[in-house]
Amino acid sequence: MSEARALASSPTMSETTPDSNTTRGKKTRPRRDELLTIAARVFASKGIASATVRDIATEAGILSGSLYHHFTSKEEMVREVLTKAGAGEAAAYRQIFYSSPNADEALRRSTRFAVNRVAENPDVARIYRNDAQYIRETPALAESEERRQSNRVVWMEVVDAGITQGLFRQDLDADLAVRAMWDTILGSIRWFPPRGNADPDTVGDQLADLFLGGIRAPKKSRQRPN
Repeated sequence: MSEARALASSPTMSETTPDSNTTRGKKTRPRRDELLTIAARVFASKGIASATVRDIATEAGILSGSLYHHFTSKEEMVREVLTKAGAGEAAAYRQIFYSSPNADEALRRSTRFAVNRVAENPDVARIYRNDAQYIRETPALAESEERRQSNRVVWMEVVDAGITQGLFRQDLDADLAVRAMWDTILGSIRWFPPRGNADPDTVGDQLADLFLGGIRAPKKSRQRPN
C-alpha cells in the first residue's frame, strides 16, 4: 500500500471520535448538494440577476429562510455551482495539451472533453453562456471568472502552438478563434437531454472537424516556419 493510500485509509481522530459538528456535516452535505442542483436549474432558466433566493426555495419546497442554514447568499450558491462543475478543468486541458502529439490532436481532444462537460452539466453551460458578463463583473464570483480565463488561456496556447507548428493558419487570431469555438460548444446544450439525445463524443468530433477545417493551414504551407 502506498503512503498516500495508507494515509487516506487510516482513521483520523475525528473519524474515531466524531463530534456533533462532523456528524451534522455528513448529514447535511447531501441536502446541500441537492439544493445546489436546484439552484443551478433556477439560475439557468431565469438568469442569475433575475433569480431570487425565494425562487430557489420555492423550487426546493422549503421556506426562503431555510436556505440560509446552508448558504450565506445567492452569490455563494452561484460560486459553489460553478466551482463544483469546473473544478480541475484547467489541469485537464493542460494534460490533454501536453500529452497530445500535436496541436491538431490537442484541439480535437479538448473539444470532445468540453462537449462532454456541457452534456454532463447543461445548467452550468447555460449559465456561462447567458451570464458571462454578470460573472465577470461580480466581485464575489472573481474566482469563477479566473478559472474560466485559465481555461481560455490553455486553449489559446493550443492554437498558438498550432500556428508555430505550421498546422494552423499564420493569420489566425487565437483569441477570436477560441471565443468562437467556446460559444459554439456552449450552444451544443440543446442537443443533449432533456432537449435532445445526441452522443457527446459524436458531437465533439463533428465540432472538432468544423473548427479544424476553418483554422488549418493549406496543405502546401503545412510546414514548420523557419
